[in-house]
Amino acid sequence: MPGMGTTAGLDALFAPRSVAVVGASPDTSRIRGKVLRTLIVGGYQGRIFPVNPSHREVQGLAAFASVGEINEQIDLAMIAVAAEFIPAVLEDCAAAGVRAAVVYSAASATSKGEATLHEKIAEIATRTGMRILGPNTEGYYNVASAVAANFSIAVEQEEGAATAQLGDQKGLSIVSHSGGLGFGLYSRARQMRLPVRHVVATGNESDVDALSTVEYLIDEGKSAAILMFIEGLKNSSDFARVAAKAADAGVPLIVMKVGRSAASQRAAISHTGHLTGAETAYDAMFQRYGVIRVSDPDEMISIAAGFCQPLRPSGGRVCVLTGTGGTGAWVSDLCAQQGLELPALDARLGEKIAAIIPDSGAAVNPIDVTAGIVDDRGITLAKVLRILAQADDYDSVILIFSLAPVGRIALFRPQIEAALAELGKPVFFVSQTLPDAGNLSVLAELGIRNYSFQGVAHALRALENYRLFQENWSQRTFEIEDPPAIEPKETTQHAMLQAYGFPLAAEAIVADARAAIAAADAMGYPVAVKIVSADIPHKTEAGGVALNLPNADALHSACEMVIANARQAAPNARIDGLQIQRMAEKGIEMVVGAVRDPDFGPILMLGVGGIFVEVLRDTVFEPTPVGPREAEAMVQRLKGLKLLQGPRGTEPSDIEALADVLVRLSRFVRANADISEIEFNPVIVHPKGRGVTIVDTLIATGVERDDA
Repeated sequence: MPGMGTTAGLDALFAPRSVAVVGASPDTSRIRGKVLRTLIVGGYQGRIFPVNPSHREVQGLAAFASVGEINEQIDLAMIAVAAEFIPAVLEDCAAAGVRAAVVYSAASATSKGEATLHEKIAEIATRTGMRILGPNTEGYYNVASAVAANFSIAVEQEEGAATAQLGDQKGLSIVSHSGGLGFGLYSRARQMRLPVRHVVATGNESDVDALSTVEYLIDEGKSAAILMFIEGLKNSSDFARVAAKAADAGVPLIVMKVGRSAASQRAAISHTGHLTGAETAYDAMFQRYGVIRVSDPDEMISIAAGFCQPLRPSGGRVCVLTGTGGTGAWVSDLCAQQGLELPALDARLGEKIAAIIPDSGAAVNPIDVTAGIVDDRGITLAKVLRILAQADDYDSVILIFSLAPVGRIALFRPQIEAALAELGKPVFFVSQTLPDAGNLSVLAELGIRNYSFQGVAHALRALENYRLFQENWSQRTFEIEDPPAIEPKETTQHAMLQAYGFPLAAEAIVADARAAIAAADAMGYPVAVKIVSADIPHKTEAGGVALNLPNADALHSACEMVIANARQAAPNARIDGLQIQRMAEKGIEMVVGAVRDPDFGPILMLGVGGIFVEVLRDTVFEPTPVGPREAEAMVQRLKGLKLLQGPRGTEPSDIEALADVLVRLSRFVRANADISEIEFNPVIVHPKGRGVTIVDTLIATGVERDDA
């Protein structure tokens, strides 16, 4: 049977050939009446069967007492009845062969009824194979197929206009846990004249969830971008697979994930664990798969609009063409703040532009053509655009002038349409005044949208980031399928690490000072001594470490000292012996670790600072698996990268060897599912060509951790 997290059977849900509206009411002020009215005015072309035992006709359509009385195959049941009747209605639908359902109602959140309803719906879906959206959903809107299975006022008031305007073009798809937000994003997108193909509010997700919906939309192949509002992911283990599919298809996921403000630190025993919260894992996964994380609806819609452009920029170089100098300067500053380039105008082209614009203008970048340019029906503007078509040092053009005058773009269109085609670069519009709706519609016909000042900068930054992501994605070196695990001849943790080729410091575990001296004599001085106790994970803080011991006398004294310190710091700790290590060659101290995230599996951490990692907070995170390219990129992302590159004439460090440790750790934690946390601290990175040394290791297995 199809189940949660799969796309099987979703055609019947999202593209039904026939619909039964259970609970349909003639009163369109109630949800039971709104869902039927919205479906009708949305232009649905299939057969509609209202189901209501109290009426023979509802909203002009013949009504039936039950779904079982409809003597036709029903693909979709839109169920708008009280929560207590939902399980019985679903059973009737399953018995009648209904293939999918939308459940709008929900039990009271103040009782156990909601959980019970959720469980009953999930059980029915699993047992019968019927795909169920909801409960507690505002429904969905398949714009291309004119299936308005929702009660959104934004959809009802359009009366099918979105479907008529969409045609077969690619558009945005919106998947949201919140129906109000999902259809709110839809209304914002429509106000910006953006094509929208789907809006799906997944509600409480008893069966159909956000990720299976996203996968269905990717497979459909008609989404220019997919917008998501999520509170979390119920099937988070599917995220990597679905996000990778989106990346392969070149479909950006633009996501608002709430929950940043909640405390999310883990109850952990390692520095890595303390620094890795639930949001850290989400951020790492989003970065890995090119997911664009946004902070508010305006930013989301602006970025989405950029991906609806008929052309996308091939780089981050921007030319600003403005009719008002102040606006041009403001927009240019915002673009620069986003890390976009605004190259100086080529002198030769500048001379050509200066010859056709007023003397009060400026043929630089931004190009100020002055307000007078709009007075000649766009003739001068077309000339400037044709000159810019000769420029090779811009990837996109921002046009700025007022869209308030009614009919302005329609008046300009005969002059500028051919020039825009000749320009061959994506054009973004910014109006410093509130725009006339007619101007926005004509611009949309030209493939151009009007952005806010900040919105255009966000859109261009996101487009450039996604372009760079796609380049990196095509060159990725990690493999989803892990190689077979390496089985060490011995079962100790040290032996396991050695089997994976980790460059561990030479060491010996001994029982007392006499054995410590014998071990040190064999490996050579200077050495370090450390207390061995599973009950003392942070040995330095407990005084259980002594370093740079030059001879046997110093070692003997140090052994007695660390044992005494450990017993004082943790009187009840079990002491298993002493660890003797050959002191490593000097180098840069780093921390390498991993935490097994409950949603996404192992997350690697790389940090600068050894024992000061939580003070410096110079850390980067990456989900596993990790290959050489991804490991190298982790190193490059560190703020303290210059320390490793050799500042002020010092030798550069062995970055390649450090990256190799990350790759090996990725394999190790994925092959050993019982490891909850692991940390190598410090990892001494020696000068280039001389490798690294892992001085200390901490491995936790089977540790229960919760996100607070």
